Amino acid sequence: MKRLVAFTAGALVAIPAIAWACGGGGGDSGSSGGDSGGDSGSSYSSSDSGTAAPSCHDTSDVHGYRECTGFGAWRARKVAVAVELAAVSSLVDLSGVTASGDIAHSDGSTYTYRVVGEDLASELRAAHGLALRTVLHGRHLYGGLESSYQFVDAEERRIYMESGAMLAPSVAGVTSVLGVVGARRFADQLLGPLAPHGVSAGAELGAGVRMTAIVAESQKGACITIDRTVDVAPAALARARVDLWLTPHLSMGLWGGTDLLTRAPSAGLVLSSHFRAYDGTR
Repeated sequence: MKRLVAFTAGALVAIPAIAWACGGGGGDSGSSGGDSGGDSGSSYSSSDSGTAAPSCHDTSDVHGYRECTGFGAWRARKVAVAVELAAVSSLVDLSGVTASGDIAHSDGSTYTYRVVGEDLASELRAAHGLALRTVLHGRHLYGGLESSYQFVDAEERRIYMESGAMLAPSVAGVTSVLGVVGARRFADQLLGPLAPHGVSAGAELGAGVRMTAIVAESQKGACITIDRTVDVAPAALARARVDLWLTPHLSMGLWGGTDLLTRAPSAGLVLSSHFRAYDGTR
């Protein structure tokens, strides 16, 4: 019985000693911290800031290690680019077109020719072809580059030359390269929630060059010689367009416009692929 009492008393004395040795000083530790005042507090803060690691410390896209970004910041990485392919039809004014060159035949005869618009067509001629556009969109405005090629339905003319040759000039086609700028809004943004959600409308201006390819075929006896030239002229146009959005990344639309220099009308049916949903405008 005496041994049991002695063992219990020894255990009660040893437990607080072990707790103090392991840093569990309890009230004494708190008192000591209080005595050290500001020095202890600053030491604790320094240790805490030195050992704490940020929750995001890697810029990789591996899940769990990606650098923290603001809400929706991933959307800014997608550039609002649209690629558009259009079937276009227009009337072409050839009155300002000129072409000249030298033609030589196998019999040794040569001559210089010059044709003007009246030698090619007496009125506006229909043209049909394709246009390819790459457009960069902002919130309300867009800009880009457009190139097109159109075949011209021009009548065949024949001119008798003094050298005895028969000259037949014709228009092979018209190529245009334009820079375009425009503005576009969705119908519900303009007219309110009752307007169609997937319809947009806009207007644009384009400026650049128009190149008309002219083929001059000269026949003298059994010899046929062909000379090709290109007439380059400035081009400027204005268009209005309406688009129906089939999906957030695909739309189909119609445009109609006029050449500001020749007053010739044009129209197009365009299919657009958008890299960013609704070009980031919704």
